[in-house]
Amino acid sequence: NGNGNGNGYNQNYGGSQQQQNKYGQQNQYNDYGSSQQQVQPSYNNQQNQNNNQGYNDNHNSYNNNKYQPAQSPGPMSPDTAALKNGVGSGGGNNNFQPTYHLTKEQHKSIPTVPLGPLGNLKILPPKQQKHLSGDKKIKQPTAVEHKMRVTHNKETGRYEGLPKEWLEHLNKQFGVHPKDLPGIAFNQYQSKIPKVLCMLRNALEEANGYQQVGIFRLAPNASDNKAVKEKIDKGQLNENSEEKVDVNVYANLIKVWFRDLPDPLLNCVNPDLIEHVSSQSDAADVVNSFPEPNKSIFLWLCDMCVDIAIHEKTNKMSAQNMAIVVGPNLFNTDKFENPMKAMTYSGKVVEFFKHAILWRQSSM
Repeated sequence: NGNGNGNGYNQNYGGSQQQQNKYGQQNQYNDYGSSQQQVQPSYNNQQNQNNNQGYNDNHNSYNNNKYQPAQSPGPMSPDTAALKNGVGSGGGNNNFQPTYHLTKEQHKSIPTVPLGPLGNLKILPPKQQKHLSGDKKIKQPTAVEHKMRVTHNKETGRYEGLPKEWLEHLNKQFGVHPKDLPGIAFNQYQSKIPKVLCMLRNALEEANGYQQVGIFRLAPNASDNKAVKEKIDKGQLNENSEEKVDVNVYANLIKVWFRDLPDPLLNCVNPDLIEHVSSQSDAADVVNSFPEPNKSIFLWLCDMCVDIAIHEKTNKMSAQNMAIVVGPNLFNTDKFENPMKAMTYSGKVVEFFKHAILWRQSSM
């Protein structure tokens, strides 16, 4: 009975062990990278020892694989070398997909292309396939809406539809070269006259400014003058507006426009020529030597002064007085190192301008 029971026990136990071995063989290539050891039917002590040994081997193998520190990059693989040379693996296929994550050390070994002063351009390997799923969710835009439309009004010479912060720059009228400003063509002038000058002159006439006593001589309110100038620069001044503006503001802004020019109007001529002007014919010869558009703009200014001097009995502004208040705005004294020389030249400019006004008056 003892032998029979023992054999029966061993047989049952062996059968159970074979079943465990069967499961172990099925897990031979598990995630832990180890395999169960197949044991033969044996007594209880020997079986427990074998089972414990198999568990310890599996557990140690798992820990070694999971917590193994990152290794420094070794020699460049053929795929990486092909990628660096611009050719993917697989006989010229550029869809090379690396099967590893880049470490900090591997990032340092990425090939770069020198771009001179722009620095270096890193050549990264293509994105792994498992990271490409998010790109499929990005689609091409199907509805594009333009919320701003900028146009140039040829009649007013202004840009419309601009952001507020751009208006002062693109619609600027003061301190800009005449060639860069919209102009109006007149038969008596070879070049176009800046639209801002024509606008100010028309506003002056409509406000009955030609009959105003001391026109161009009296200074306007500084804050009003600044406000109107800013509106003109931003293209916000409406000529048909019912808002009342002092006529002296329009007259003063004409002088300011000439004074703010980047290159003053009379800088185009040799100062010696102006200093020797003593008659209307001399003034005519100097004016005819002006280049365009300086010549046309200067003639326009002279003609406006003639229209004002016609009302001399009312406004008390003769050709001489107009030359005194307008002439100093036509040149820049900064080029004179000697202040006395600048004052002398200023007087010569006034004399030249007076003869030019009389010459235009006599030729009408």
